[in-house]
Amino acid sequence: MVEKEPNQKEAESKPGLRVLIADSHRDGTFALRLLVKCWGHTAIVAESREELGAAGVIDVALIEPFARSMRGENVVPLLQERNPHAVLLAYTSWGQKEDVRACLEMGFHDHLLKPYEPEKLKALLEDLSYLHDVADPTWLSLYRKARLVRWQTRNNLQKLIDNDQFHRQATQRVHADADAFIGDLHQLQQNAADLRKRYGLPRELG
Repeated sequence: MVEKEPNQKEAESKPGLRVLIADSHRDGTFALRLLVKCWGHTAIVAESREELGAAGVIDVALIEPFARSMRGENVVPLLQERNPHAVLLAYTSWGQKEDVRACLEMGFHDHLLKPYEPEKLKALLEDLSYLHDVADPTWLSLYRKARLVRWQTRNNLQKLIDNDQFHRQATQRVHADADAFIGDLHQLQQNAADLRKRYGLPRELG
């Protein structure tokens, strides 16, 4: 009989996460539920706010934040009240900068853009399972704030890049206009020289 290493025993005996899935897309929910179960976690599906409230204890929530029946700003406080240790993930196909910011301001800890690669989601759940024992409301709050600061930093950096590109384009336009003006001036000078030559006018008038 081969003796297993302590960490191997712990990994095999460690229960999986309780993952709440709330998405208006039923086919996607079904596929996601199967994946979560195959990875050794418990998948709980909720199709309404009432079912969210009856989900019991959860560790992770994958929620479509812009669904009409379960808007993020309505369900996040409910989940935070009943599961203060849970990691709340906005799982949505809306991925513009304002969408990410809206999700973080709703109270989600992170934003995942559909379609999310299964292997990445599996790795994320594995990481969260290791952090589960030390994840308290303070830690989660700091994590969410860190994500918000990260988003704001990226957004501000993008604005600087956009402004720099705008100034570069404006400078290029000014140079192009100046070159065109100089070209027109040279053409006027040439036309004036041709007229003086044709009519025998002096170089300087008056």
